[in-house]
Amino acid sequence: MSSYLGKIAAFVVNQDKSLPYRRRVEVVIWKDGRVLLTKNKNDEGEEWYGFPGGGTEGETDESAARNECLEEVGIAIDGLKKTSILHRTEGISDKKGRGEKYRGSLTRVFSASFRNIDKSRLGADGDSVKYVWKSPDEAASLLKDNKVDSSYRVKAMRESRSKI
Repeated sequence: MSSYLGKIAAFVVNQDKSLPYRRRVEVVIWKDGRVLLTKNKNDEGEEWYGFPGGGTEGETDESAARNECLEEVGIAIDGLKKTSILHRTEGISDKKGRGEKYRGSLTRVFSASFRNIDKSRLGADGDSVKYVWKSPDEAASLLKDNKVDSSYRVKAMRESRSKI
């Protein structure tokens, strides 16, 4: 089955309203007027840009946000603040092939300031990713060029800049 047909089938299957949404967080990290972007790959191997983040797995959103920054990019953060962004995605069926079924995901986006590098927990969740620091305009351009939906990320970045 083609990747496109597989995605349609997964979306149709996940219209089951009894399935929960997977709770996720992402963090817009600022340092010296620049924002951190993670380099990720989609299922087709294409690179895309985003922010550090992941599932809450029973943690508070704030705790998960701090932990994901340490585990993915080895960065400790300060001044964690919620943005107004709560992004919902429909049709996500399985968390990394682990058989956990979801109706979709709900992603809460936070902003924070860079504190320091702390690699003590880097890769603890199996997700160690590359990252780059970009100006807000450069970051917005890279996010807009993504093959995955990142309009909410651009909005969160712009909003969070005034909070830092």
